[in-house]
Amino acid sequence: MTTPKPLPHLKTGRPALYNNCMDLECMCELYFDDADERGAPYTMAGLTYFLGFCEHDQLAVLGHKPEFYSTVKKARMRVETQKSEMLTSGKGSTVGLIFDLKNNHGWADRQIIDQTVQDNREHVETDMEREILQQAADRLRSERLKAVPDKAVNDE
Repeated sequence: MTTPKPLPHLKTGRPALYNNCMDLECMCELYFDDADERGAPYTMAGLTYFLGFCEHDQLAVLGHKPEFYSTVKKARMRVETQKSEMLTSGKGSTVGLIFDLKNNHGWADRQIIDQTVQDNREHVETDMEREILQQAADRLRSERLKAVPDKAVNDE
């Protein structure tokens, strides 16, 4: 029985759509120019589709490669900038823009919760508390009287 010979390393899978960042950057600019001509807002889904990807996360995966990181980051920032400008200028659906910024660009609502408790209850002494306080006061008086000479007590 002979052992099989190892196969040389074969690259499998689909070839890369972009081999350098300049090609990717040119395609991103074409997308933005096309959207501007049509008067359409920039979207991550539109950018991803225009670049030829068929999955939402393929652009993000490409952005994790060091040579494409800054190009993808700039494109994402350009989309986010347009959305935030539309939001602040009142153009477009406010709810839709907020939804997009939260889900595609990491925006989040910040909630500040004030947890102060105000106790407005009036303290009512019970008979037992009054008795304990009276006993303590009596004990203090008797100790003080023992410490003071008889003549001083009679002078008071």
